[in-house]
Amino acid sequence: MLCVTGNERSVAELVRRIESAPEVGLHEVRLDLLDGIPSGVCARLPAREKLIVTCRPKREGGGWDGPEERRIRRLREALDAGVGWIDVEGSTPAELLDELLGAPGPTRRIVSAHPAAGDPETPLAMLARLGAHRAHVLKLALPIDDAADLAALRDAAAATRRKVVAIGTGPAGTLSRIAYRAFGSEWTYVAADERSRTAPGQWTLAEARRAALDRQAPRVYGLLGGPAALRSPGPRVYNALLPRSGQPLAYVPLPTSRPAPVLELLRAEVLAGLSVTMPHKETVRDLLDEEAPSARRAGSVNTIVSTAGRLVGHSTDGEGALGALGGPAAVAGRRVL
Repeated sequence: MLCVTGNERSVAELVRRIESAPEVGLHEVRLDLLDGIPSGVCARLPAREKLIVTCRPKREGGGWDGPEERRIRRLREALDAGVGWIDVEGSTPAELLDELLGAPGPTRRIVSAHPAAGDPETPLAMLARLGAHRAHVLKLALPIDDAADLAALRDAAAATRRKVVAIGTGPAGTLSRIAYRAFGSEWTYVAADERSRTAPGQWTLAEARRAALDRQAPRVYGLLGGPAALRSPGPRVYNALLPRSGQPLAYVPLPTSRPAPVLELLRAEVLAGLSVTMPHKETVRDLLDEEAPSARRAGSVNTIVSTAGRLVGHSTDGEGALGALGGPAAVAGRRVL
């Protein structure tokens, strides 16, 4: 299920966004980003049963810097308006948090955490802390700088045995947003458009629809590399072309200094395959179950597939170069620089 979000500054813009996509399952309402929060605003919004209302404080990356009591009052107004969901941070003072989570009414409750980069607490410990509260869904938005950390996020979500939304934020965490079902998430957040992103790594609604993310789980391929993988034009180019195949497909960057955990995501079928770029083309060979003859000849790997749980490395560089030059006959007997 998709949840469309946005960074609207006015209620009128927020209403237009909700009304422009009535078919999506959920819409996030960021009260903390509005220019002032008019009293009773949630009661004036359309499709209230589809709304997730939050008012995120600055300590968790949001825009609210006012008193906690006033912030909770706005969320209580959302409860009174009968919205579908409210999202309240686990860092909220205990008395105020218990008031919101224990209030009567049909509105479902999300308790969430949005830790800062470098937080030493493990994803499993974070979700366990959130799980101590009465909530319908636990949400963890974890900053991801190295794609290897996505494996720990996925494992933590599986071990929690609660309904969760487990998001790796930042471009290196995009896989968790696209393969959100494989991360155990109930839904994924997408921006209404290019200008409406509320977090790095979010896809837009249009991008999600191109990959059929609103209908089924796409087969996700990754570009395994160093930090330069984030600057590669590959994901942008291929994600524009892949819809022409008529299949639900996606391609995401996976920058890492520790490729082994990323390969385990391939073995677990979270990923459908990997392209490999520097600096991992040679070092990744020791992590594979098997190498195709092309990889052994080249002494490097640029493609990894999982066959019956076995990771097999290939090299298509030589074959591709020969094809571009006209085939083996075109270069036979010639020196190549």
